[in-house]
Amino acid sequence: MQRKSSLDHLEEVERIDRERMIDSLYSFPQDLRNLLNKLKKIDFPVLTEVRNIIFVGMGGSAIAGDLVKYWLMDRIPVPVEVNRDSQIPAWVDENSLVIVISYSGNTRETVSSYHFAMKREANIVAISSGGTLEELCKKSGVPHIKVKEGLQPRAAVVHLLLSSLIPLRSVGFLGEKELEEINEAIEITEKLRDEINVDVRAEHNLAKKFALRMVDKFPQIYASSYLIPVAKRWVTQINENSKMMAQYQEVPECNHNHVVGLAGYLANMRAITVPVFLRDADENEFTRANMDYLKEIYLSEGIEPLELYSRGESIFAKMLYALYFGDYVSYYLAILRGVDPTPVDVITELKRRLKRLQEKS
Repeated sequence: MQRKSSLDHLEEVERIDRERMIDSLYSFPQDLRNLLNKLKKIDFPVLTEVRNIIFVGMGGSAIAGDLVKYWLMDRIPVPVEVNRDSQIPAWVDENSLVIVISYSGNTRETVSSYHFAMKREANIVAISSGGTLEELCKKSGVPHIKVKEGLQPRAAVVHLLLSSLIPLRSVGFLGEKELEEINEAIEITEKLRDEINVDVRAEHNLAKKFALRMVDKFPQIYASSYLIPVAKRWVTQINENSKMMAQYQEVPECNHNHVVGLAGYLANMRAITVPVFLRDADENEFTRANMDYLKEIYLSEGIEPLELYSRGESIFAKMLYALYFGDYVSYYLAILRGVDPTPVDVITELKRRLKRLQEKS
């Protein structure tokens, strides 16, 4: 009861959220609207002879590539990959479009991949709020798209996502249909915000209800098809905002391995496990059977799964609905645990150590 009241006590929420992550959450739909207008108007060099596309990034910067890949996988006529490493695959060459994303512009692995792409004479487009990446682009004449400064990388997801669509539009892989889907996502997320924002009390707020079930447990997030990158986003947001562990599973793949361990060990994990199913009311019969089977396993141990059904007509709107909902859930989990969702001290320390290593070499 005390935890429930903390979510509805706005002064307590403000005390915990010292760096005001709620502002980034609230502005999500409007940021999406502003960036859509930019995407429609921006004049960008037309690229030709693109035979494959690779997104390069880490953490919150790389998720943009995942979302694009799953959203447009049946529309873009060339292979699309996402690379989370300091190197790039051997097949990247002068016919590759390499979209290099680092919110800060200083991510060591991403900057390293940029140099590899330059050596391969690939078509590079870089996206950052500044930093080393912007400087390198200016020196080499590489197209650079600058995004809003002063955000946490994970809070800049719409800025990085919509900016990554600019080069795709210039290649001809993004048309009016996709722009209409983005517009639908704006309307969907605006409505969702009105339902789950901090001023909506827990008894009427589904995101707060999810958080109350999930707090201090080990969430298992299940998703299929285009909701898989959203499930990944849920996990990383819970990791960074809520300072909790979480795991995601891909359906139906997990029903060929994970399900065996789950059935054999779930009784021992009953007290700490909370399953979350990201679903689509229009999911096909095969996906529904796989999801329902997983649900039965949990119910057999007395564990009631949480289920979120995405809203919208288009794939993009459904993805953004589930993503935005998950961002709010991770925020409420942080509030329930009494931790400021913004700082990520463990990651900051790692970056310090990597910087020291680079300075020594």
